Amino acid sequence: MPEGYNPPGCENTTSMTDWLKKVYADPNADVACSLALTCNWYESELKEAKRTKALLKQLKSVRSNGENNDPAEVCQVLDTIKEKVPVKLRNRLFDFDCATQSFAAEC
Repeated sequence: MPEGYNPPGCENTTSMTDWLKKVYADPNADVACSLALTCNWYESELKEAKRTKALLKQLKSVRSNGENNDPAEVCQVLDTIKEKVPVKLRNRLFDFDCATQSFAAEC
C-alpha cells in the first residue's frame, strides 16, 4: 500500500506479485480476465499521464503474447510501474490493484 494512502476497503491489498502468490498458489492459474482488465486500466492512465511512454511500452510488451501472457510477469510489471510514477498516479493504480484483488473471483 502506498505510504500515507489508505482508501476504505483496501486494507488487505498487497503488491500484485504477492497477491498472485497468495491467492493462486499456482502462478499459472487462470487470472487472465482479472489481469487483462487491470492492464487496460493501467494503460488508460499511463496514456493520459506525462512522461510515461517507456512504462506504457513495457506494459504493452508484457501483454503482447495475448493468451500466453505469464501472470507472474504481468504482475511484476504492474508493480514496477507503480514504483516509477508520481504519487498521485501511484495511488490511482493502487485503486485498480484493490479492485482487482477484491473482485477477481467474479471475473
